[in-house]
Amino acid sequence: MNEDSLLLEPPENFLFSGKIEEDADGTLHVRRDLRLSTVSYYLLGFSPFVLSGASFLLGIFNPITFDIEGLIDVLARLILIGGMAASVFFLPVYEWWGILQAKKRGRTCLTLRPNGEVEFLDRDLRLHRDDQIVLQLVQDLTSEHVSLPEEHVKRLSGNQPYRQPIYMIELNYLTGADGERIRRPLFCAMQGSDLIELGKRLSSETGWPMRVEIGERLPGQLVNIELRELRHQQQGDHHNPSELDYTDDLSEDYRREKQERAQKYYQEHVTTTRETLQQNRFMFWLCSLMCLAGGTWALYTSVDCYQKIADSQSWPSTKGIVAAAKVVESGSGSDIEYTPEVEYAYSVLGKDYFSSRIEICPHNEDTRTAAEAVVENFPSGSHVEVYYDPTQPEFAVLVRGNREAPAFDRGMGFILILIGIISNPKLHDVVARLWPNKNSRSIGGASRWFS
Repeated sequence: MNEDSLLLEPPENFLFSGKIEEDADGTLHVRRDLRLSTVSYYLLGFSPFVLSGASFLLGIFNPITFDIEGLIDVLARLILIGGMAASVFFLPVYEWWGILQAKKRGRTCLTLRPNGEVEFLDRDLRLHRDDQIVLQLVQDLTSEHVSLPEEHVKRLSGNQPYRQPIYMIELNYLTGADGERIRRPLFCAMQGSDLIELGKRLSSETGWPMRVEIGERLPGQLVNIELRELRHQQQGDHHNPSELDYTDDLSEDYRREKQERAQKYYQEHVTTTRETLQQNRFMFWLCSLMCLAGGTWALYTSVDCYQKIADSQSWPSTKGIVAAAKVVESGSGSDIEYTPEVEYAYSVLGKDYFSSRIEICPHNEDTRTAAEAVVENFPSGSHVEVYYDPTQPEFAVLVRGNREAPAFDRGMGFILILIGIISNPKLHDVVARLWPNKNSRSIGGASRWFS
């Protein structure tokens, strides 16, 4: 750990989002904003369209077949719809729950009376403008992230993980005489515009000086612009209180717990790429073998198909008669496929054969119209030319070659084999031996090289 976070991070920290109101008698009230965010309103407004559209596409209202396959299909669709609903309603429900908890504490969180008395209702705290108080606005990375490499912090800032804020802005106050000052918490926020306005208003109304601090490890793009301007203004002020010494009002047990939590987070999330590969070696082997096997099979089937397509150009032909021609529908909902099926009879060297193969590598159609267009070429009862493999007369087709070459199998085969090679731990060992002086740091499973 290179340094500690400048944040106080008390065991109980109160998130602030609200506005300042002034009564006719000059009393200031800071009231929480107990409304859902604009994003939540958008999510709620569009949720009926999103869920109904998803239900339609997934065929949730299609008739149910009461067998094992039908019930499993319905259950899978319900799980997908449920997951989509959870993703849509997560933020509104999360904010709604926070609002309920805030209402229990009351909407007003701070009162500043004309006589100079300041009451912080959340903390059951009363101060006076005559008290020796110094306000502090501080922005920094949280303890879990302050020692991370800068590149990781930049990548995390683009993600904004919900489970752990990357950085915070705190409004604290320092009380006591010089040399014995103690820092205590008031409010915190992730963005901080309302909190900074509250700190400025408190300072102007009470006359308490305000100290502004910004962590040195905090990337420039994350620094609050208004907070940066405040610090710049105070650097030219001769009464700048930024050089005051203080201790935090935290127990030794909590200090130790915070340091251990930060150290544990660092050890769990910041590892070398080689350590990450070693920890997940079995999974890499499994992925590599599955991709290599799948890619090899896809390439084999495509090559075999190409070979038969080429050979069919020289196959002999015989006359046949179509017994039946129809379109077979399979699947349900948006996964319906249409298979053109033509049954025909033919004879080779006096022996009768039956087949339903139209081309070398048959495939299904996405629309009934396309499948019917194929079937219309071979009406029932019509005489057709049948091309057969002279070494296997039972293998016959109505169309030499293929309407569509099996390019998908070939492309997918190459991609799977490439993934299998890249994920193979043996290749990782070779790279490690070739570049022994390179080091890579990894966080959350995503790796990146550093020199």
